[in-house]
Amino acid sequence: MKRLLVLLLIPIFSLSSFGQEIDQLIKIAKMDLESFEIYALENGYKFYKMDGESGLSFVKVTEINPFRPETITEYLSVNTAFIGGKYYSSYQGEEQEKLPNIYRELKKLGFEFAITRNRTDGDIEFYIKDYSRGDSEEITVYIGSNGVYEISYTKKY
Repeated sequence: MKRLLVLLLIPIFSLSSFGQEIDQLIKIAKMDLESFEIYALENGYKFYKMDGESGLSFVKVTEINPFRPETITEYLSVNTAFIGGKYYSSYQGEEQEKLPNIYRELKKLGFEFAITRNRTDGDIEFYIKDYSRGDSEEITVYIGSNGVYEISYTKKY
């Protein structure tokens, strides 16, 4: 009986912990590089690259099937240079089925849908959706035909 209860709780926990991705992205955008590095390392990410003196990217590769080479790769980035008076952070993942939860979270946090557009990069087609909250905060969601999606957060000052 205890085993069944644990199995039933796992999906509930994973859904509720995912429901704060946008909120976390906003917090990350306001971190200095060292705070971001600590956050990324504590959440299972490994250093990927540095972008100039003010940007860091981390990567997390999760094996989802030990019997076949199936993995999920996630990227988390921040740029602390106030270029044009902006904070910036982004997340890239491969599980597009999480997007409905992200859209619900955007609504809950007061972001309003603004516009859609498309872009082609080589063989990959991107469907791009822009959201805003007030005049200073923007979220852009990039959905790729290759199964990857990216969420970028920008706050102007």
